[in-house]
Amino acid sequence: MEEVFVIPEFSPQLKPVVGQKFQPLDFAFAFYDVYARAVGFDTRKQGMRKAADGVTTWYSVVCNREGSKRSNEEDDVNARSGFTIKRRRLSKRCGCKASISFKFFSEAGIPGYIIKEFREVHNHYMVESEHQQFMRTYITNSFWTVPKLI
Repeated sequence: MEEVFVIPEFSPQLKPVVGQKFQPLDFAFAFYDVYARAVGFDTRKQGMRKAADGVTTWYSVVCNREGSKRSNEEDDVNARSGFTIKRRRLSKRCGCKASISFKFFSEAGIPGYIIKEFREVHNHYMVESEHQQFMRTYITNSFWTVPKLI
């Protein structure tokens, strides 16, 4: 299989830039999710660090195709440890390195988050616009849940 390198084309005004600042972390997530959705990929949380006072100091979000599928060997080890093996699904992970990292900062006493790292190169094709409705970011709870009767 041929190796693919895809740099999503998108409006420069809406593309994340290292050094870009956000007040609450939620605005940073929302900004990156809008970018990811518009370009054609899903995201997931990779990791975070918190200070002793509970403030998130670092947060990383990756393309949902980052990493690789678990091996059958790992399943066997878990089974011997007493864990049950869940139903196997096809993995869409392909080792994509696209990611973004946010770091906490405080400027003149005003807290915020800054983009410290942004990797935009994917090793897979983006989801085409006619199929984006099936992406995880497009599927909302209201679509899948039945309204509760009072």
